[in-house]
Amino acid sequence: MYIKMKHLGLSKLSSRYIFIAIILVAIMLLLYGVSNGNEHAKFDSLKDKSPKTAKVHLSSDENEYMTQSHAHLLQQRQKEQLLLAGINMKKDPSSSQMSRDTEHTLEYRVVHLDLKGAPPKVSYFEDLFPFLKMHGANGILMEYEDMFPYSGPYFENVPAYNAYSGSDIKEILRLAEVNKIEVIPLIQTFGHLEFFLKLKQNMDMREVFSNAGSLCPTHNKTMKVLHAMIDQVVSMHPNLKYLHIGSDEVYEVGRCARCIEKLKQENWKKGQLFLHHVKSVAKYVRTTHPHVMPLVWEDMFRTLTFAELLESGISQWVEPVVWNYHPNILMHITSDVWSMYAHNFKNIWIASAFKGATGPDQLLTNFTYHLENHMSWMAIVEQFKHQVNFRGIMMTGWQRYDHFSVLCELLPVGIPSLILNLYYIQNYKHTYFIDTPSKLLDLLQCDITFPPHGGGSQCAFPGGRVFNIAQRFYLLKNELDSPVTGINNPVARGWLSQENIKWNFSNPHQVEAATGDIDRFKMELMNLKTEFRHVGGEIYDKYTTGEWIETNIQPYEKRLDDLWTARDKLLMRVDWPRRPLNMHPDL
Repeated sequence: MYIKMKHLGLSKLSSRYIFIAIILVAIMLLLYGVSNGNEHAKFDSLKDKSPKTAKVHLSSDENEYMTQSHAHLLQQRQKEQLLLAGINMKKDPSSSQMSRDTEHTLEYRVVHLDLKGAPPKVSYFEDLFPFLKMHGANGILMEYEDMFPYSGPYFENVPAYNAYSGSDIKEILRLAEVNKIEVIPLIQTFGHLEFFLKLKQNMDMREVFSNAGSLCPTHNKTMKVLHAMIDQVVSMHPNLKYLHIGSDEVYEVGRCARCIEKLKQENWKKGQLFLHHVKSVAKYVRTTHPHVMPLVWEDMFRTLTFAELLESGISQWVEPVVWNYHPNILMHITSDVWSMYAHNFKNIWIASAFKGATGPDQLLTNFTYHLENHMSWMAIVEQFKHQVNFRGIMMTGWQRYDHFSVLCELLPVGIPSLILNLYYIQNYKHTYFIDTPSKLLDLLQCDITFPPHGGGSQCAFPGGRVFNIAQRFYLLKNELDSPVTGINNPVARGWLSQENIKWNFSNPHQVEAATGDIDRFKMELMNLKTEFRHVGGEIYDKYTTGEWIETNIQPYEKRLDDLWTARDKLLMRVDWPRRPLNMHPDL
């Protein structure tokens, strides 16, 4: 969506235009689906890739609502007017929240906080939790990773230097309880244990030596480590009902010598070894902490047969969380999978994505893509609600694709998408949608002027100023990257190339023309960097603000500094040699 906006000529407009355009597209999508009476919306197909690890290829038609014919737009507008005439939108004057359906299909509406990247300060939760509660969330999936203060002989050097303390976690839990939000901790117990297996002291516990992602299930220390992790997390969370034990994307199972021997001894397939490990972890949780129900990512279950899943008895010990972040879920999780789950599990959770699923270095959240994902999920719920008991939805917001990757969209940048989708999943059964973009902006407490002017969307939701900075940097980034007006513009390509710089040989007039905006670009980057250190510092520690700046702003600063130096050197020259310039004996 953002790439196409640039081609539509929006890269130079104010970020207010971009925000309004995104909201318009998202709302048009809502109305378009309802006006066609298509509860089970059909979406463009995507290649079957792992949604957590592969960059999503967006549909070529994703901007169709911005490029329709006049006749189509007129017809659509008439449909919208008929729909909107029947919408009863009431604004709650005490909370700026829209009234909504009180009968929710899903008991739990859980927001995922991925703390392996950009962990917020505890003080941020004071504002975030009541805001989420106000908009319908009643749970938090807290993926601590190395932000949990693990202790003991197995966990030397495991917690991050800036990990939460025990008192920090107690305060987070207190704030959640005050706001009637249930916290569900997530512990990785099979795959995605990079934060533990990356350390030299734990290398021998890897399933594959060169891959720090998957734990060897047959190593003699594995269960001791996992039991200690579980006990420490559970003890830190009194009155815990659910514990998520991870277990997604375990692609390396059954490859080490110990596991190969185990497969031979038991006459197992790799899937049976996987099930044995997950069941062992879940049984420990249930027997040691009887009040806690383990939840597990189910993607590896999809590779199993009905008989394998049934014979394992896994359904007695876990509730699966079915995750998919694409706009057409039924294409990736087919009817036979739902039938298998319906016969094996009493309760099933689903998991969508409100951010962090469209690129490992994504700067802004693609509203349309994530809304389509939630629309597809609600279509699944409606289609299978008589066979499956859907207990709740976990709206994931990945901050890193894995422990080693860069940051994707910061949490405040994804909040508008989160609120839009929270609103949708609570009201999708009715023609009960937002009648104008300004109503959604009211939910987000955004002050947008008409006509828009520069400066970015001023939003009062928790982290709104970080969202504002991300918008402004996105616009500046597009300008810097523009092949027409950016730092690699046609004049720069012709007279400030690496060849020109290498031989210190160029036309001074063209060099000046190619670099006329360098000073302005440098100043704008410096201002954004300074502002982000201050504004971002209200939510994040200095390590996170520093990483975001280093990842996003500093590469452009370096390019501009290099161009500055090259320009000065080229402009100092007043005479030039005869061609050819590469008069070397070895050529």
